[in-house]
Amino acid sequence: MVMLIWKAVTLHLRKIGKLMSDKVEVKADELKRVFLLMEEIHDLFHQEDNYKGSEIVEKFANAHYSEIRDIYYDVLWDMLPNDVQEKLEDR
Repeated sequence: MVMLIWKAVTLHLRKIGKLMSDKVEVKADELKRVFLLMEEIHDLFHQEDNYKGSEIVEKFANAHYSEIRDIYYDVLWDMLPNDVQEKLEDR
């Protein structure tokens, strides 16, 4: 199940990437936050044994969801140009 979620997220990010061709400026501290979160996600999903038990996934979600939510709504969204935001809202 977790692998299906991971594949869906990866596919979604690839689709978003196809919409974006503009360059955007990124604050170093915000990029660092995204990197550190991705590092934690990578560490969780890198080894299959890490996510077989729902307890491990629940612990990860409890530890990182507020950062995931904040990066999703306040960091990444705000970095997107308005035209890309509109395309994403229209899907």
